[in-house]
Amino acid sequence: GVKEIIIATPPNRETGDIDPHILVVADLLGVKKIYRVGGAQAIGALAFGTRTIPKVDKIVGPGNQYVTEAKRQVYGFVDIDMVAGPTEIVVVADGTPEAAKRLERVAAVTPRRSGRVGGGGGQATIDRLLKASGT
Repeated sequence: GVKEIIIATPPNRETGDIDPHILVVADLLGVKKIYRVGGAQAIGALAFGTRTIPKVDKIVGPGNQYVTEAKRQVYGFVDIDMVAGPTEIVVVADGTPEAAKRLERVAAVTPRRSGRVGGGGGQATIDRLLKASGT
């Protein structure tokens, strides 16, 4: 099994605090070390170690395209879970308000950092369906 779990997570931008949900899960798992760093910087720090962050044996967890690239580059120096690609979602909807509500739920959890929404109707379809739902 795993002897020690270390968490690296970006802090809240305004307060510098760690998300309380992460703290609860960390406590339940017995995590003793949590570092306020995220993104590709966290991957580099965990892969090679710093004065304050120890080098780890394996890095796991999700991230954006920069985290994915950082994980790809440190693989070999440290083990990783996987190099994840973009997530693709297909929504088949008939344009009714109920379908729009479902689409809104999907859109709420879908990262849009790339600024692109593809598919048959793209952003115009999402906007039309959301308007139809009254949201």
